[in-house]
Formats: sequence, structure tokens, C-alpha cells
Amino acid sequence: MTRALKVELLRLPDCPHVERARELLRSCLGELGLTTIRVEVRSGSYPSPSIIVNGTDVMGAPPYEAASCRLDVPSRERVNERAQRVQTMILNARLQSYLPSLGLWRNPVNVRTTRSGAGDETRRSDNLLNT
Repeated sequence: MTRALKVELLRLPDCPHVERARELLRSCLGELGLTTIRVEVRSGSYPSPSIIVNGTDVMGAPPYEAASCRLDVPSRERVNERAQRVQTMILNARLQSYLPSLGLWRNPVNVRTTRSGAGDETRRSDNLLNT
């Protein structure tokens, strides 16, 4: 089962940078065509503001550090990069889940035994698709 894209905005109460991060996030998701993604906003003792995409801070900070005002406020490039990477992983997982039903998927390394008159022959194939 593949996961959906999960986006969180973590903030300290009264953080002066949250609105800027919220607008940045809304703009980035719009640019990527992900306007239906729901952003969960959580207030608590977090580095603020933090944008988390599928459990990973877009700026690369360890998860859930102590409450603080961030000096590395999330950037457009980092938000877009992380969202695209996660979206690609989700699409690849979905594609891989459909291939067996189409008869196209094989394990990354297949061992085939073929009959060749003189005996059995074992071949290794690194192809992902049947040929």
C-alpha cells in the first residue's frame, strides 16, 4: 500500500515567521499542482517554523528538535525539492504495484531455467520487464 503525500507545518505559538512559511508552502504546492494536499498545522514545542513532508524536515534538521526560532527558515527550493522527491517515490510505488497485474513485473534479479536440448541452462536477467 502506498502512502499519500503528508505535509505538516510545525510552529511555536506567536512565531513571527509562520505566515511567511504558510504562504511559501501554499505557493510551492500550487506550482507542483498539488493544490488538494491538506497541510496539517501543529502548534507546540518545535523549531519554528518547520515544514515536514512525509516525516522529513525540508531543511534537513533532525526531527523534533527543541523549541526554537529557526534561523534556517524553509526555502522555496527545499520545499519543492522534497515534495517532488516524495511524489516521485509515491508514483513509482504505485506503478510497481500495478505492473504484476499487467504481467510486466519481475523481481529485479531473475533466475530463469531454460531447456536447451543439451540440458538445463540457468541465466541471470537484471531486466525488470518481461521481454
